[in-house]
Amino acid sequence: MQKKQKIISYTRVSADIFHYGHLKLFEKARAVSDYHICGLYEDELCIKLNGSLVMKYNEREAVIKKFDFVDEIIQQNHIGPTENLKLIYKRYPESKIILFQGHQEWVGLPGTDFIRSIGGEIIRSDYYPSLSRSKIKDKFQNTTGNYNYKLTSLRYGYQR
Repeated sequence: MQKKQKIISYTRVSADIFHYGHLKLFEKARAVSDYHICGLYEDELCIKLNGSLVMKYNEREAVIKKFDFVDEIIQQNHIGPTENLKLIYKRYPESKIILFQGHQEWVGLPGTDFIRSIGGEIIRSDYYPSLSRSKIKDKFQNTTGNYNYKLTSLRYGYQR
């Protein structure tokens, strides 16, 4: 009897402002695989990509660890995942690796050549444009303050 090939999915995120799109990505990656590895961008890379950082690596990692959809987190030091994919392939040479592309329309997406060379698969994840980091930041910055409920006025369960 032939042994069933293990399927490993790989996602990569900064998850600096964790949102619904990240959750759906993790759910989908886990649904199509036996084991889901998340490449979490290191702090310096996040700053290069986004210009700032809300949470440090260990804080972002702690959030992601709470999800049952992620079996392992490894640090990703480069925008391209090839280095991590090669390490995964070395650990699991008999496995099929699925790379989740992300929402970007990249031509020649980093990691795709390696995935194709080992017979892996590339899946494009769903995209929620209203939940991009820049859109979330814009929504917070454009808050007008026209809200009636002030948390600072609450003390011991009653309003003054």
